[in-house]
Amino acid sequence: MTGLERVKAALGGSPSDLVPATATLSLYGARLTSCPLAEYYNVSERYVEGQQAIAAAFDPDILFTPFLAAAETEIFGGRARYFPRAAPNMVSPGCSGAAEFVERGLPDLKGDPRIAYLRRATRGLAERSEGRAVAAVFYSPMDIPPLAMGIEVWLETLLFHEELALEVISLATEYFIERSGFFFEDGADVLALPLVFCNPLIVTKWVAEHIAAPALAKAFAAAGGPIILHHGGSPINEIVAAFRGLPAVVGLVIDAKDSFSSTRRELGDEIVLLGNIDGPTLATRTSGSCAELRELILKDRAGDPRFILASSAADVAWETPPQNIAAFLGRPMAGAETGEPR
Repeated sequence: MTGLERVKAALGGSPSDLVPATATLSLYGARLTSCPLAEYYNVSERYVEGQQAIAAAFDPDILFTPFLAAAETEIFGGRARYFPRAAPNMVSPGCSGAAEFVERGLPDLKGDPRIAYLRRATRGLAERSEGRAVAAVFYSPMDIPPLAMGIEVWLETLLFHEELALEVISLATEYFIERSGFFFEDGADVLALPLVFCNPLIVTKWVAEHIAAPALAKAFAAAGGPIILHHGGSPINEIVAAFRGLPAVVGLVIDAKDSFSSTRRELGDEIVLLGNIDGPTLATRTSGSCAELRELILKDRAGDPRFILASSAADVAWETPPQNIAAFLGRPMAGAETGEPR
């Protein structure tokens, strides 16, 4: 079976020849190809080459488009800082606040160079995936605004300026629907969405239930394809019920501290569960402990057809030995070099 066939089997609850497996290796492709990150995250061909190196070295069933939140900051006029061995981060937001976000309206969706980069990278992955699934990393209408105006400003708006927050979310929903359509048009098989400002542990329960939930339902219904939600960096077992019944949602990536069994009991048998090894700390393990953890997870999920072995949290770190990744995925490593930037 191909990787895409295994993923589709998991979505349908059907058996496959191998348990589908992947890890968030968006950044790691630059290491394998010794590509400077300023080039990797701006020249789509370099990114696609990096993901081809990931495919050749580790044979994951899912490849990811750039995990690049800072691109959204840049699209809205902000600035990002680039690092030698980590994805870029926001330096300054493009909007001073929610009022400016609303006044300025949406960016040029057809002409923006960062959107063009992401679209070309998605098309390149889809064309060269060799039977693997392509997951497009994007952000919900609740999580786009902080990338444009900053976390503290958006949180203050959500908590104390509901009417203005709803105006922002309306624009962000329009943006989300258009951009999601681009990803599926360009060949992505599924959207992967980290959720932060939908989590009642981050915002208030009232905001989560009365603002976030309706916004997500409207946006996801018009997304144009299937969606896998991501825990967004926090354990979600206590609030997983908030994600039940959202349109188009076919999967959920849980945190390393979350329980598969608890999540399964809460959500039922129809949704695919992914996780739950912490990707950023794979570098601190031995290859043997990675293999042992893989076996523990597989034992826990034995007999669960709607399961995909996957890393949780953010990108697998640059410093991670390739042997650790291969051991976790359970695939023979084919000539992965350590790689360093030029």
